Amino acid sequence: MEKYLIVVNPAAGRHTYLPKLNMLRDVLERRQLDYEIVFTHLEDVDNKLGALLCQSDTFRRIFILGGDGTLNYVINALPHFNYELAIVSNGTGNDTVKSIHGCLDFKRQLEIGLDGQVAKFDLGICNGRRFINGVGFSFDGMVVKKMQRRRKKINGHLAYYSTVLALLFSYKEPFFEIQLDDQLLAENIFSVSVAKGTTFGGGFVMNPNARGNDGLLDIALIRKISILRRLLHLSKLNDGSHGGLPEVSFLKSSHVEIRSDIGLYGHIDGEMLCGKTFSIAVEKEKLSFMVP
Repeated sequence: MEKYLIVVNPAAGRHTYLPKLNMLRDVLERRQLDYEIVFTHLEDVDNKLGALLCQSDTFRRIFILGGDGTLNYVINALPHFNYELAIVSNGTGNDTVKSIHGCLDFKRQLEIGLDGQVAKFDLGICNGRRFINGVGFSFDGMVVKKMQRRRKKINGHLAYYSTVLALLFSYKEPFFEIQLDDQLLAENIFSVSVAKGTTFGGGFVMNPNARGNDGLLDIALIRKISILRRLLHLSKLNDGSHGGLPEVSFLKSSHVEIRSDIGLYGHIDGEMLCGKTFSIAVEKEKLSFMVP
């Protein structure tokens, strides 16, 4: 008999997850649908979810109650891609759902998860690790590194925004190479994001042209930019209008290689990365999400 699986990260929205979980349970029980709940956390080194999925073939649909980090954890635990994924947001940023179907109302998300239709979305791969929204390097990675130190003090878009503002005054663009399908870039780069989704940091529209199922990676490149121009144009990231700046390029590629002699900080769907070489690819229409 098929069962629904609910994956809950209690640390994501720790004061609100229980009422939302109870609401989801009530709906499933009213419909007489069988389900199982897994409480997990992002530091699950034993991969509890992956072990459960490998041991059982009864799960068809997975409800993900958490934020972008929880979704990233789930897609990296999947032993195969025959599952239907339903997002019921309870994080601080919830960027990925904005590109999946754009609905942030929890009750409506429940309806979509239960009665919506299945749509296919691309899967990103960075150094063997999966992502659904995107990866970012240089300034983007340094922001996430600083955020990790502040996580217990302040959360959400406010934390991201305040960290960005503080770094704008001091960050120096490192020199590194970016190899696209047919183009090599080698210069000092302020920021590069390689994405399947449009939005990062709880509201910054870094990649406004990104499409979730076109089989391509969307690259938003910001070259060396003065402190004054950083401050003057930061607000353009709120609506994705930064594409008109001379320092900014929007590119597409099926594969991206990033190389640095000194090493770079980066992030994958908000989780920190560090290294000297990153290989990024895309697998077309690999994931199934519930949409309206």
